[in-house]
Amino acid sequence: LKYLEKDPQQSISFYVHPTPVSEPLLYLHLWNETLVYPVQEKGWRPDEILQWLFKSFHQVTAWVAPVGSKSLILSNSIQEGPSLILFTPKNPLQSITDYYKMLQEIAHKYYSCEDNLLISLHNINVKLQRSANVLRYNNLKAKCLSEEDISKRKITSHLNHHIWANHSHCHQKQGIRKDCTLQNYKVNDFCSDLQPNECVEFAPMGPEYLEKICEGRVESIFKTSMLTGENDERSPSNLLKLWKRSKCKEFVYAETLQPAIFERKIGDERKDHNISGLACRTNKSLTFVAMD
Repeated sequence: LKYLEKDPQQSISFYVHPTPVSEPLLYLHLWNETLVYPVQEKGWRPDEILQWLFKSFHQVTAWVAPVGSKSLILSNSIQEGPSLILFTPKNPLQSITDYYKMLQEIAHKYYSCEDNLLISLHNINVKLQRSANVLRYNNLKAKCLSEEDISKRKITSHLNHHIWANHSHCHQKQGIRKDCTLQNYKVNDFCSDLQPNECVEFAPMGPEYLEKICEGRVESIFKTSMLTGENDERSPSNLLKLWKRSKCKEFVYAETLQPAIFERKIGDERKDHNISGLACRTNKSLTFVAMD
């Protein structure tokens, strides 16, 4: 949680691996090396760990969200020398920002020297992530916004002058009519335990709908001993549905606050805009910073 306060983009992924070792160890896996946190020197405190992480972490871009003394916060991210600052809105409810991904892609190209294979693969990965983010956003927009529209539709009622139109079967406690029969069963034997508050309005569907109600009542008598999880809120299928609904709610709220902005052309490489390896050709370092 302390890390999320410092880096909302979640550039570092954390993983807990249980081991029989008595003392905890912290490894930082970078693209070309692995560092071990010096527990004996710094101790096992969150502030010391975060300070060591940000000092040891390799990144070509940084997201700065200044609150209060802006010059002090910017001084920690901007080195002495030229800097490229991207001013772009940051929606706190959105996990992706396409313009920040674009800044990462440009920064990696700028420092890509001597045709480094790992950096080239990372550039391809960033470009694929941007394309995948556009597809994921369009899918969520088509699904979640349509479901939001359906939930807001008003329920309309129609009056049908059918014989069943204004008839409600809530006669005391006997439930369904005694003359309701289904195959060779007396439906009254299975449907008589309907409570008065279980009033079923059959209009305007007619007797066929009544038979379906009775049939469902008959089937409820013979229950299987297997647990289906249908009524279990914590079953895997229901938890998955709940997660999808929560993601849709989050998406709708995010779109209400600030719609996502995507670059129209992803990976548009022109000869006059080629900056690959420019840091090596000019021998100049450049700091890339995004700020909302």
